[in-house]
Amino acid sequence: MERPFAYDIPAIKLTATRQLQKSGQMVSCIYVYWFVSGDKITAEEGSRLWSMWKTVLQKGELERWAYISYFVTCLPGAEQGTFEQLERFIQASAPEFQLVAGRPPGWLPPMAAQK
Repeated sequence: MERPFAYDIPAIKLTATRQLQKSGQMVSCIYVYWFVSGDKITAEEGSRLWSMWKTVLQKGELERWAYISYFVTCLPGAEQGTFEQLERFIQASAPEFQLVAGRPPGWLPPMAAQK
């Protein structure tokens, strides 16, 4: 991502190929997803669930999370080029609705900065 500063989105990318029933043509599918809360981003379901339970136990509140996903199809062999186009689309669209950003390059946790 480039906005609001350069950072990486921790996302899961799944690729599959299947044959269409009617035409018999092969098609590849690329599916990218991650989870976002008010102040966190993760690709890991376990991290999201742990954060939700921790917040419930500590604050008595249920964290709200969004499931962000992108799906695209292409012909077999075109997966890399299609994924590069999808990356550009994600970079352009995600900052329009995703308010929380990842950590900028060189970011240190507060405790590490104090040492």
